[in-house]
Amino acid sequence: MNIGNREVVFTVIKSSRAKTIRITVCACSGVLVTVPGHCHTYNLKHILKSKADWIFRQLDLLSELAGCPLPRTFGDGDNFFFLGRRYSLKVTEGVGAIKLLNGEMLVPCQTGLTGAEKADETRRILLEWYRLCANNIIMPRIQNYARFMGVNPTGVKIKMQKTCWGSCTGSGNINLNCNLVMAPPEVIDYVIVHELCHLKKRDHSKQFWEQVEAVMPDYQSRRRWLKKYSPVLIF
Repeated sequence: MNIGNREVVFTVIKSSRAKTIRITVCACSGVLVTVPGHCHTYNLKHILKSKADWIFRQLDLLSELAGCPLPRTFGDGDNFFFLGRRYSLKVTEGVGAIKLLNGEMLVPCQTGLTGAEKADETRRILLEWYRLCANNIIMPRIQNYARFMGVNPTGVKIKMQKTCWGSCTGSGNINLNCNLVMAPPEVIDYVIVHELCHLKKRDHSKQFWEQVEAVMPDYQSRRRWLKKYSPVLIF
């Protein structure tokens, strides 16, 4: 749909729990419009036009952070973060491992696929690669910090999560988001220390933050980086 001189692609989600129309903008899905189950969609164009300035500001802000137009298409020119650095995606033909070379992320993809199939396959390959990198990079770091801090988590899981970077369960299990490998190493370490400190202090009280600071005096700058770039460190 065109709003002014810009095209806006949006997805409508009908929800029986929604009481009003809600518009959200995210790097992964673009513009999402959640409507009550009984709502008629023919009014959406007028509503989107009334919110156009806000929608464009959000899209432009996210695109600036990501360094490329959003939502990503999983094609050449998309930018993806790895260890805090942006890489420009280049999809190649063939098989093999993903390579990072001269600021490019080279992703080999099988030949003979349609445009949509190629995008889906590229996304699948990237997801698997990030999961593998997360295990190889994060696990040794959490083990080292656990020894240094004198704590012993019951277990550690690294998995794809949408809403949080890490968590600590009541039984002492640590869960970490595999997308953390998009962040700089020092930011990964901050999330690790944050969750390990929860093994000693479950809340976010003053005492908890004092524990974090004792291990990582500059944790606040690392935390600010994560807060700023979190919206674009996703698929």
